[in-house]
Order: sequence, then C-alpha cells, then structure tokens
Amino acid sequence: MLKEKLHIQQECLETEPPFCTAACPFGLDVLDFTAKIAQGNFTAAYRAFRDKVNFPDIVSRLCGAPCRPVCPRTELDEAVRLPALERAVVAFTDRRAPNKYNVPKKKQRIAIIGAGPCGLSCALRFASNNYDVTIFEKEGRIGGRLWELLPREIFLRDIERSFANVRYELKAHVEIKSLFEIDADAVLIATGREGDSFGMRPGTAGFAPSEAPGVFLGGMLCGTDPAGAIADGMKAFTFIERYLKTAVMRKAPKAAKTKARIDPTRSDRAPCFPPAHEDLSREDAVSEAKRCLRCVCDACKLRCDFMRYYKKTPPRIAEDIYCTIHPGGLFGGDTFAKRMTGSCNLCGACKDACPRGLDPCGFIRNGRQALQRAKKWSWAYHDFWISDMRHAMGAHARERKFAPGRSACAFVFFPGCQLGASNPEYVLESYSWLLEKNPDTALWLSCCGAPAFWAGREDESRVALESLHGDWMALGKPAVITACPTCTKMFAQWIPSMKTFSLLSMMADAGFRPRRAATGEACAIFAPCAARNDDSLRRAVRALAKNAGYAIEEPSQAKDASGCCSWGGHISIANPDFANFQIGRRIARSPLPYIAYCSNCRDIFAGAGKPCLHILDVLFDLGEADRMAPGQSDRRRNRERLKTLALRGFWGEGGSDSPHGDDALILSDALRARISNDHILEEDVREVVLFCERGGRTVLFPETGEKCGFHMIGNLTLWVRYASENGRFRVTGVYGHRMRIVPEEMWNGRKVDPDL
Repeated sequence: MLKEKLHIQQECLETEPPFCTAACPFGLDVLDFTAKIAQGNFTAAYRAFRDKVNFPDIVSRLCGAPCRPVCPRTELDEAVRLPALERAVVAFTDRRAPNKYNVPKKKQRIAIIGAGPCGLSCALRFASNNYDVTIFEKEGRIGGRLWELLPREIFLRDIERSFANVRYELKAHVEIKSLFEIDADAVLIATGREGDSFGMRPGTAGFAPSEAPGVFLGGMLCGTDPAGAIADGMKAFTFIERYLKTAVMRKAPKAAKTKARIDPTRSDRAPCFPPAHEDLSREDAVSEAKRCLRCVCDACKLRCDFMRYYKKTPPRIAEDIYCTIHPGGLFGGDTFAKRMTGSCNLCGACKDACPRGLDPCGFIRNGRQALQRAKKWSWAYHDFWISDMRHAMGAHARERKFAPGRSACAFVFFPGCQLGASNPEYVLESYSWLLEKNPDTALWLSCCGAPAFWAGREDESRVALESLHGDWMALGKPAVITACPTCTKMFAQWIPSMKTFSLLSMMADAGFRPRRAATGEACAIFAPCAARNDDSLRRAVRALAKNAGYAIEEPSQAKDASGCCSWGGHISIANPDFANFQIGRRIARSPLPYIAYCSNCRDIFAGAGKPCLHILDVLFDLGEADRMAPGQSDRRRNRERLKTLALRGFWGEGGSDSPHGDDALILSDALRARISNDHILEEDVREVVLFCERGGRTVLFPETGEKCGFHMIGNLTLWVRYASENGRFRVTGVYGHRMRIVPEEMWNGRKVDPDL
C-alpha cells in the first residue's frame, strides 16, 4: 500500500497554491490575507502583508495586480481587487512599526550595488538577520526609480520605518567601476534598468545568479517592474544566504506555477460585484475580501461527507491508514485509525469529484482488506452485516427458480437482499408485472455479496461471488433484471459477463401507469449513491414519478444529490455518530417529501422522521410516506416471508418454515426500537433467555422477580433482564457489546485466539 499512499500524497492538489498566490511575485498567502480582512482584522492582515513585501506602502501603490487575470472569480463577475485591499490594510492598520528581534550577529559581509527597490529590499532582509550589509549608490539618494513613481513622503517614510530596527551601511556618491573594488562574501548587482552589469549577463525575467561565484543580479536590471524588483531583492536574500551556507550557486528560480483546479460556479457562490471606487472603506474592504473564492482544490471535500466529518484531506487519510496497518515511529498502537477506516461508505464520490481521478475510497477499502489479512481489523464493525448476508444467502431466504411451468429463461429478476427485507410486496408486485411482460422470467432471491466486499473480507466475498456466478450459470446465463443499484454495480465490477437491466428503466420504457394517483403534490427525488452516474435510471424514475402526478423539485445541490444515506459501507456500527451526521445532511437537502429508488434510503429517512416513499410504493400503491421503517429483526422476517409467499403464490409450493417459531418474548415498542438501533436481533434475545432458563448463569432480583443473564451469540455477548409472564418472557432490559467474554474454564490460561 506504500505505492498507493505515495501516489495519493504526490498527486493530490489540495496543497497547491491558489492562482493568485502563484501569480504574485511575492508569493503572498492571499487566502490568509483575505481571511484576516474578512474578519475585520486589518492589523493582522497588514503584518502578514508587510512580512511578505518588505515595504507595504510602496508595494500597495505599485502592485501591477498579476493576480487579476488568473482569478477564477472572473467567470462569475470580476476578479477580487487585491491592490485595493492592500491599500486598505495600510490605511486601517492600528500599528505600522515593525517588530524588533534579537538576532545573533553573522560574520559574512554582503555588498549591494544600487539603492533602488531591489537593493533596498535585499538589504532589509540581510540587515534584519544581522549580517554586515553595505549598499553602494552612485547617486546621493536612495530609492532609485521610486522618485519617478511615487511622492517622496510616501516611499521615503516607508523605507525609513522598515529599517527602523536594523542597521546597514550606505555609501552614497560611490560608483563601483569593477567588482574587484568590493571586499565581500557575496555581491548583489541591482543597478537599475540602464545600470552596469559588470560584464555579467543579466536575465530578462527577474533575479538570477551570475556565472561568477558569489555574484547575483536582480531588479529592473533583469527586466522586472519596480514591485517585481522588491520581490527580486527578497529572492536574492534567499539564494545568497543559501550560497553563503553551502558555497553552491543554484540556478535561477523558475516562475511559480500551480496545478490547482477549482469550479468557480459552485452552488454556494453567487455573482457579487465589487464597489465602483478604488479606495475602500473598512466595510467595503471586508465585503471585497469575502468575495474571495478560497481557491484550494477541495472538490472531494465538497462531495465527501467522510472528509467533511473528519476534516482530513486524502493525503492525511492515506497516511493515517497506512500507519494503522504498519504501526511504528510516531504512531504506535494498532487502533490508531481503525474506526476512521471503518467509517467510509466506499461510495466513490471522492474519485468522481477529484480532477486527478484519485481514489481515496479504493485506498480505504484496500486498507480494510490489509487489516483483515493481518488480523488487526475489528470484526465488531462488520460482523452483524456478514451475518445478515449469510442469512440472505441461506436456506430460509435464498431461492432460484424458473418461471412457473418453464425450464429455461431469457431473463431473471434479482431484487437483491434488502428490497424484500423492506417490504416483500415490492418484490412480489414487481415479479408479477415482469411475468406479464415476459412469462419466462425466472426469480432469483439472494445477496450480491456487497457486505463482505465492504468489510474487506476477501475470502468470503470471493465465495459469495462464486456462488452467485454458479447460480447464474445454472439458470443458463440469462440477462439479469436488477432492482438495487448496488447489485447492479457489484455485478458490473465482479461478474462483467453478466448483462443487467434496471427494473425501473424497463417500467419507464414500457410506459407503466402507476397505481398511485397524485394531484400535483411536490416532492424531491433522492438518488442513491450507487446510481450516481446512472443518468438513464435517474430519468426513468423522474418519468415514472411525473406520470404518477407528482411535481418534481430538485433538492439543493441537485448535481450532487446522490450522497450516501449512511447504509453504504455498513458504517452505522463502526461510527454511529457519523452515520447520523450523514442522515441529517441528506434529509436537510429539501423540505419536501422524498421519493427514493433505494429501499435502504427510504427506510433510513423514514426512520429519521423524513416523509419518504419508495418509487415502488408509488407504482404499486403499497404504502404512505410516513410508513415506519422495519427493524433489523423485521427485515429478516420479511426476507423469509418473501420466499414463502413467492413459492406459494407463483409455484403453489408450501415454502420453508421460518426458524423463528412462535415469539416467546414480550417487548415494549421502545425497547424493540432500541435493540434494533443497536443491531441486536430479537431471536438472539430469545436465545439468551432460553439459554438462561436451561441453566445458564443468572442473577435474581428478588424485589421484582426478574432474572438477568448473558450468553454469547456468535461474537456478540448479550445480557438480558427478563421475567416469566403467562408462559412467555417479558423483557425489560437488553445490553450487548461486540466482544466475547471467555470463561476461565474455556481457556485455562492458554492464549486466546485474537479473533475472539
């Protein structure tokens, strides 16, 4: 995974400088600068500006605004007017005096030829670092070309203020004829546009080292403008100091570039034109600073709830997960980022959004697999879901049959494991319609294997897919009609030879007339994350809803309205807080009732109090938008009931009996809802009670007559408090945690399997 981690860290654009910063000769951190102004903190903004430009008054008046043509804001209205903001911070700062620092004295001597913008800028940096600096100026005054560009009281006062706390030597009226006249460790030639280069070849694009050791050229001598000359002086300091420390003459720096990309038309931005006047008031400056688009590549964070919740970028996520798999160094311990690794929905939205096509989801999925192989992955995060998958693929729920009276098929209906778990009628009505259209359509009840894939359990995922492939081959390799976008996605990825069709697209193409007759009620269509890129399915669902009489209004951020409902990746056990965070964001996208075409989305939103219909509720008039979502135990019962009803209704067969039998428990609605939310099955609660009644360890509460005992159900340790009542058991408390309590006599001092 090291190669994958390095690829993400090297290719991610999140750390690329914004366009304005890359274009600025000073490299001003515009995001920080405008953020301080937007907060009304002009003094802090002034300090940040002064530290980057040396002479803030001068630069604010001479700035040529190279940032303006590259500002993405121009695609909306007008570029942010940074020169006006620079003048505003100079005007409104509460303190202009520079800070004074006690810097150790340096032994090297620096000579600067020319007291113009470049020479003075370089001298200020060296003097501030306590070098011995001498400026040679053939004229009797400092400033060079600034005398032609600005009033003397402005630039001389700015220079005097900037040098207030440092010392340098100025030798005026001294014209250097040869570099041999100078005794110094390094020399900067900054003699101006028409100045002497002393036989050196000045560049044409700013500061450049010469061919002679220790000699550098910069400023207007090298073709820059006055503001650029000040920036050249600062670059000269960096390169000269590096030369003094290493004796290496490095090449001239290349012009700064950025690979950053940004969509300026993001929905949270709107056209906002700046004030007409150039001199901004405090209020105008704050408003202008707020126009900044904050140009960092955050496309993945805008689309990905996982990154928004954890406030981490792809490089940091990759580093954290890698260190969890390979602990050591600063990051000790095996649990460093396991919960985070288990919290991603694996929906792929980040990859779709990334301009470089990076795949953090894929890295996280591979991380789960690596942790699983190393036996470091917490089975508690996914054990319930693996059990649920096994149930869907087990004898009480799985079925594969040709259509009544047929021994072959061209089509088979694969509704997936969750559609029937939500409501068996969804599957029964859909299959009846398919038989009317094509009487040889077979029925195939099973699970696509997504839970094992999401859990990183490669072996179990492989077994599930091989079983599915075998079933499909036994049916004669028919075209598969799917009702679940996740199933469609899984088959396309892992059994590409399997041709699939969407049930809803077929219904739309057939002109299906929905049974539910709406009268223009407004609703919003919610697209599941697995169908994010399936535009034809989206159009089909909208057509079906409109045919039913609904007025469709897109939710906010309609382009991205396929965020995960929290089911994908099975994160609700690993991180319930994050799951609730996602649910809240999804249901807040529109105040209107939803029509969903994923049963998991429908049930999760309904469980959170959001009115939501499944599109099949509309098509077959099966339920209302406020219908309660089935609990975890109900989902398994529904899956079993679906098989029984299908066998009886279509083939006239008795069907298998449910393993649950008569319910021996009495539970309040509140307790039933709580244990479902905790992913505890009622049949497991009953098993604990029966185990305790058969002689398991219990505690008696004499005042109520209740008993409390525990039992291990697979990897779940479950405590139940109950009392006998008329031959049944009234349960008053259930508590479970996903660990195994091993009695001493079971291990007798031996090392216990870490998977326990």
